Amino acid sequence: MGELAERVQGIEFKADQLGNGAKELLDEVATGKVTGEEERYSRTDLWDFQANVDGARQAFEVVESIVAAKDPDLVAQLDSAFAALQAELDQHRDGTGFVLYTALTTLASLLAPTMPFMAEELYQNLVRSVNADAPVSVHLIDWPKADPEKINEKLNRDMALVMRLASLGHSARNKSNIKVRQPLSEVAFAVGSAEDGELVERFKDVLLEELNVKSVRLLSGAGEAVDYRINPLPKQLGQKYKNLFPKIREAILDLPVQESAQKLLDGINLVVKVDGKYYEIQPDEVEVHTSAREGLEVASDGPYLAALDIHLTQDLIYEGLAREFIRRVQTLRKDGGLDISDRIRLRYTATPLLSEAVSASSDLIKTETLALELENLEDGGSWISASDSFDNEQLTIRIQKA
Repeated sequence: MGELAERVQGIEFKADQLGNGAKELLDEVATGKVTGEEERYSRTDLWDFQANVDGARQAFEVVESIVAAKDPDLVAQLDSAFAALQAELDQHRDGTGFVLYTALTTLASLLAPTMPFMAEELYQNLVRSVNADAPVSVHLIDWPKADPEKINEKLNRDMALVMRLASLGHSARNKSNIKVRQPLSEVAFAVGSAEDGELVERFKDVLLEELNVKSVRLLSGAGEAVDYRINPLPKQLGQKYKNLFPKIREAILDLPVQESAQKLLDGINLVVKVDGKYYEIQPDEVEVHTSAREGLEVASDGPYLAALDIHLTQDLIYEGLAREFIRRVQTLRKDGGLDISDRIRLRYTATPLLSEAVSASSDLIKTETLALELENLEDGGSWISASDSFDNEQLTIRIQKA
């Protein structure tokens, strides 16, 4: 990637080349990515669709200022078209990815007996509109059958672990009372095997987005994030070993704490030597106490542990407040009856910290809310307005269709 970036630095493109490149990307979408043909083999139509739209948008942004000087109406029209297209794509998202074409067509046939009219509309839009040779109605096609060849057990196991790790990350967030909209700098994981570690690296992007963190890494060991303390239980061990209990207890406490605690958490017995004899100590005979290192919040499940860095820098605080601001603008847009692609003018008044965050994130806010203007002004006349308070901040926003 570094070599490729170096080689393209000196390449120059003319405005018409960029324009034609953007058009070709969208033409490719129109002719090859809306029929489900690629999906049959690659299962990535909508991902490719999004990539083409992103590429076309970026090419347009390079020449946008030139076009705006000559024909501002055209810029507004293209901005609106891109926003509408993105909104249409977003309707087919499923978490961090997209719903498969085959999932939608299968859903149409499964719905047919109980929701015949909705199923028919789905079928006509998804199938008949691109394949005139298909049966004329969803009620004339065969009932879907399971295809064992399409079941990927390894992928299912992999994703089950990713979901388990993400769940631990969310548990750590809940413990610290930090909302998901507040970005954090890092999450680090302790896992059960080298293969699990490779999985964390492979699905790093999924974990980054799911947990709203800036980086994901592996811990060198659970002890990097937590301190352990073990406590031999007098009731269980005293009844079992009688007068030998004090020596058993001392032998347990002499063991390496981190290694012993991890074994107990994994359900493995400890072995101690007392008076020349060996004794097995079971996990339910010793309590394991864990406490997170300073600046971290942790959650664990067996050999798996998630450690969130909960230290909030000024940049992270600003970004979290900006996300809260964006959420409230989007809600006001919806409540005010604006179309999803409408450009707006945006004014606000806020408490000092929130005002600083909005100012620092103005480009992000304008992009996310389709705002042509973003001003810290109280005057808004008859503009659509709303007030709210959150995180000890006060906010009033006013919007008007541009």
